[in-house]
Amino acid sequence: ASAMSYALAGSRMVSTDHLYLMTNSLRSMNWPRHWMIKALEAASGDQRAASDWLVLNHPQLEEFDIREHYKSLSTHKNFEGFLPKWVYVALLRCHGNLDRAKEWLLTSGKGA
Repeated sequence: ASAMSYALAGSRMVSTDHLYLMTNSLRSMNWPRHWMIKALEAASGDQRAASDWLVLNHPQLEEFDIREHYKSLSTHKNFEGFLPKWVYVALLRCHGNLDRAKEWLLTSGKGA
């Protein structure tokens, strides 16, 4: 007999098979996987509460993802020679447009 694998969903221990089914159900609602895991943790593994949590918190989750994406872009080769914190500011100001962000950095005198 094979040992069953378990994972933590919030404060509940559930089998990884059960966690897979829970995330698949939420995934059918087109939520990103990393959001579903956060939601299940916040809802102590309760699938319905996790769904409600996603509906209530998706604007903040989207904003967080955008900011994380901009942070990762701050080390892009187009921005060599600029301080990463100013690249991040430029990307925020230019809504993630790399060319406009670089132009802002060059014309503002920031970060060089």
